Amino acid sequence: MVYSAIHNIAALEDHARAALKKHSLDPASAAAIAKDPAVQIIKDLSNTDKHGSPSYGGHSGMSPRLGTVHRSLQLKTGPSGGVSGTMFTRTGLQPFGDVSPEVVTSANVLDGDGSPIGEPSAICMGAMRRGNRDWQPWGCCDGPKRRCR
Repeated sequence: MVYSAIHNIAALEDHARAALKKHSLDPASAAAIAKDPAVQIIKDLSNTDKHGSPSYGGHSGMSPRLGTVHRSLQLKTGPSGGVSGTMFTRTGLQPFGDVSPEVVTSANVLDGDGSPIGEPSAICMGAMRRGNRDWQPWGCCDGPKRRCR
């Protein structure tokens, strides 16, 4: 799940280049996206997953890697005094009462020395903000949460 988001965002520059070409704009303008540190880290994580760690430090120069990925079940309960909980059944864990279950995935991105760089979702959001900011002036997208024309 984490790598699915990473691989999709890593292709952002390629998608921008294709959209620019489709609209008869200079595809070289997509290179601005590649200069963003968050995009560079995401591209490095994607390339490392596909090809193994680069010997040169990757696009970011940090040799990033994904640390241990943790998944947990988070239960959000309703108003105070409500009854809620979970029970184990033959089909698995079943919440009951006024509860909203959610699976939370977390991890750390580490540099080549093992020092934390950040949380993958925050880095992914930074890369997406860069893409949205750069794509809008080119007129090939209607804005966030809209599909390219």
